[in-house]
Amino acid sequence: MMGHMEDNKAPQADEVQPARPSNLYWSILFTGGGTGITIVSLFLETMIAVRLLDKDSYGIYVLLLAAVNLLVIVVDFGCKTAIPQLMSGSDRPRQAALVNSVLIFRLGVMILTAALIWLSQDLLFWLDPSLQPVAQYIAYIPMMLAAISIDELFFGILQGFHAYKHIAVAQILRSLLRLILTAILLLVFNLGLAALVYSWIISFTVAIGYQYFAAPIPKRPTFQYPVLKEVLRFGFPIHLTRFLATMGGRVDKLLLGALAGPASTAIYDIAQKIPFGLQRMFESFTAVYYPTIATLVAEGQHRQANILLNRSLRLVSTLLALIALAAVLFSQELVTLLFSEKYAESSLVFGLMVVGLHMNTLVSLMGYTLTGAGYPERSLGENSVRLALGVSANLVLIPPFQYLGPALASIFADYSASPVVIWLLRRSNFEVFVAPILKQTALLLLCSSLVWWGQPSSLGSKLAIFAAFVAGNLILKTISGDDLKQLLPNFARRVFKQNNRIQKIVSLK
Repeated sequence: MMGHMEDNKAPQADEVQPARPSNLYWSILFTGGGTGITIVSLFLETMIAVRLLDKDSYGIYVLLLAAVNLLVIVVDFGCKTAIPQLMSGSDRPRQAALVNSVLIFRLGVMILTAALIWLSQDLLFWLDPSLQPVAQYIAYIPMMLAAISIDELFFGILQGFHAYKHIAVAQILRSLLRLILTAILLLVFNLGLAALVYSWIISFTVAIGYQYFAAPIPKRPTFQYPVLKEVLRFGFPIHLTRFLATMGGRVDKLLLGALAGPASTAIYDIAQKIPFGLQRMFESFTAVYYPTIATLVAEGQHRQANILLNRSLRLVSTLLALIALAAVLFSQELVTLLFSEKYAESSLVFGLMVVGLHMNTLVSLMGYTLTGAGYPERSLGENSVRLALGVSANLVLIPPFQYLGPALASIFADYSASPVVIWLLRRSNFEVFVAPILKQTALLLLCSSLVWWGQPSSLGSKLAIFAAFVAGNLILKTISGDDLKQLLPNFARRVFKQNNRIQKIVSLK
């Protein structure tokens, strides 16, 4: 790794120390809390918007967001993910050089992108006259893009400093401010679609300001081309990986719409809602895990990094397997409760997708490990394999299975890619202990198949299947006592010990 800290160098008083495995709980709690509040706030904002805007206006807003979210990947060049890895193990001057050089580069890219968008409007309307209704809003795209792009970059910068409290504060500040501004601009000022655009730009800008002043870097911008060149060289495979991952997450809907029609796409989209929310929550874990694994590798602590990888795999696998089985058992009730009887047929595909999310998350976690260890090109290879398998499986499975096809294709791609990423990790000096994961995956598939085949209707029979799954994990020892201890924060264990002491004192009296 580049830029190791000097031996025997005492940390500066204002330095933010990295999150070690011992306090990962609190770091994940901060980022998870911020993500959870963001998800709830966006859901509430959507509820307000769809009630106060007509379908055409809200549809234009969705198109704007789609364009912005696509462009944000194009202009990133892998910097968001590269910066935490390169900052790991670096001294403070090098960290400041990395941050300032990347920020100045991003501002330059934003200026160039804005000019291209504004100059190409006439050509765009000439190619597609149907876009004329959105003409007045295309001018907002560069501002929206700059806001989310720089905010996203600061997320990576704060990851590099392990400043998870600041990440959570920025997420909460942005989401709550956006919700409040949307409500005020729609309800009080009646600004229509512009209210959503203004609330987006203002909330992201305020969050950027907070993150800029929270980042422990000199506020004297400097630019070092060799440093930027290093970031771009390291980030290019990451950039391709992210692009492929994004395409993999969208190509299924495009193929489903083309091969099975819009009705199947609607059913599939409804089935995706809860798995997508769970995936967003998992990002709270990777926001802490990725820079932590990068720091351990950068400091030469390969044994600790390997322990963290395997413990994380077991904990994430256990948690997601429990959630997946519960979702399969109560999929019909969940879908009809949230989305009405109209989408009851989404329940089966919803169950398949949550089961697939279990392996998808584990493979993604191993991919983050490869990048954090300094092998982004290997992570790119794993993502390329998954995308190729997913697209091929979609083409084969969608015609006969309709909306079930993409879910089955995703499961096939993730399960097929898992041996590849395990092999790549072993080539990168990581030993993955696959036995616990294999046992847990087999139990999950067995119990889920039993539910789909037997269709249990009573609460008692469903709870019995769930209890059997838990008992099977205990018998097969898919998770250790040491792993479970990591689920409790240090202060909670001290509280429990203190309570035990109090109980002993009371019993003696």
